[in-house]
Amino acid sequence: MLRIALTVLLLLVHLLAAFGEDLLLVVRPWQAGERAPVTLRAGRDEPAAQGPGLRAGEVLVGARWLLSEEDLRQIRRWEALRADAFPREIPAVLLLSLWAVVFLFLALSALKEAGLRGRVSPSLLLALLLLQALVFKGILAFTTLPLEALPVALLPFLAIGLRQGRLAALGAFLAGFLLAAPLLGRSFDTAGGVLLAGTAAVMFAPREFRWRSALLASLGVGLLQAAFLALAGADGTGLAAGASAAEALRRLADSAGAGRSGWAFLAGPAAAGLALFLLPGLRGLTALGSLLSLRRFADLEHPLLKQLFAQAPGTYQHSLNVAYLAQAAGEAVGADGVLLRVGAYFHDIGKMDRPEAFVENQRNGLNPHDHLDPRESCAILFDHVARSRTVCRAAGLPAPVRDLVAQHHGTQCVEYFYQKALGRVPPAALREEDFRYPGPKPRSLEAAILMIADAVEAASRTLERPGREAFEELVRRIVLGRIADGQFSECVLDTREIDAVMRALVEALEAAFHGRIAYPWQRTAAGGGA
Repeated sequence: MLRIALTVLLLLVHLLAAFGEDLLLVVRPWQAGERAPVTLRAGRDEPAAQGPGLRAGEVLVGARWLLSEEDLRQIRRWEALRADAFPREIPAVLLLSLWAVVFLFLALSALKEAGLRGRVSPSLLLALLLLQALVFKGILAFTTLPLEALPVALLPFLAIGLRQGRLAALGAFLAGFLLAAPLLGRSFDTAGGVLLAGTAAVMFAPREFRWRSALLASLGVGLLQAAFLALAGADGTGLAAGASAAEALRRLADSAGAGRSGWAFLAGPAAAGLALFLLPGLRGLTALGSLLSLRRFADLEHPLLKQLFAQAPGTYQHSLNVAYLAQAAGEAVGADGVLLRVGAYFHDIGKMDRPEAFVENQRNGLNPHDHLDPRESCAILFDHVARSRTVCRAAGLPAPVRDLVAQHHGTQCVEYFYQKALGRVPPAALREEDFRYPGPKPRSLEAAILMIADAVEAASRTLERPGREAFEELVRRIVLGRIADGQFSECVLDTREIDAVMRALVEALEAAFHGRIAYPWQRTAAGGGA
């Protein structure tokens, strides 16, 4: 529902941005002696034979200018040029805007199929496109700055700063370029400069958005766009006539593109500064949106969790412990802590159907798997994942939670039952694939963390002598085993994040297994009553 609302709002905003001035002049014609409410700009390059030479995007009348008769002539001329274009361009702009949105969702679907989608939020990207539209139109409508001053790197910087990934940022930028095309005029120089600056921003944007790294990236973006506009506006014939390097530089400085290049260079740092200003608020809103959608499932009084506690108390306690470990690891790498906690609470909810089939719920040494074929045992284990997804869907849990539930075992092999089967039949009669969970593998940082935390929590209960060294060895063995098994091949998880997750898990285990001073009666019992 949110995506639909954002999509409709985005299309309406872009239509108004493209034709707002036309509608404003139709509703109330401007008069001499009053102040212009918005800026009017040339929509295309116009040669001097049709009046003063104009370039696409050049200011005809500035916002808040006191209108003179000459200004009114410019306005009438603008209206005459727009008279035929206005009705003709509406369907074209609408089609362009619709295709931009379709392109964005197709790009995100392709990323998901390739296993590279990670933590990409379509709703967040739509909101960023809407923000870009408002920023661009605000600059164009209420200032006299040239088109080259538009902070075109803002959208890629924000998308990467919000950890949406470079491929998602590129797709969003290209969709934003299509949406903004009606605002940019019909100029090859402008369009080329915007494309160059936006793609450079995707490449140069730092993973960790800080002042120093953001400034360096923005300077690179500004320099590239400035160089392109200087070359595009230079007198190429003069430069190719064997002039010296100094003469060539002088010609570039005197060319029509030099002033535009200066604005383009400044637009890079301006985009970085604006991104740094907006990112804290956007991160807060993103976290708030996640909290609002998940908060009713984060309460341990939820009926499903109370049912889990009653029917499978061991699984309930395991889930709470996994939530503690997963949230600690998630905070170390900036993952969505609320999503991790809720995902951990519900990841094994399907075990309620057959709680006795899982070791944490078994009492008095009774294990039904002792009398089952290993393949049957595996089928029971595999079924709990599918059942958990079904229960979560029926309870209305959001799709990101259901994805964590589906991916928390990935395609791991159930080693215990595989080895048990090898002891009964020849190896040639077995296929390891039959003992692997159906997947999918983790496709986000949160899913990878939940997989690790789930395994670490279960394995930590088998340690005879818990301690930091034992915890470090346990966590390292589990993480390296998952990496060697290719379980993280479909999610973005770099070595720094892996190291931070491992350290956070070790510290969380130490806190959970902290020692206590023995009570006197315990010391007495240990000493044989002496």
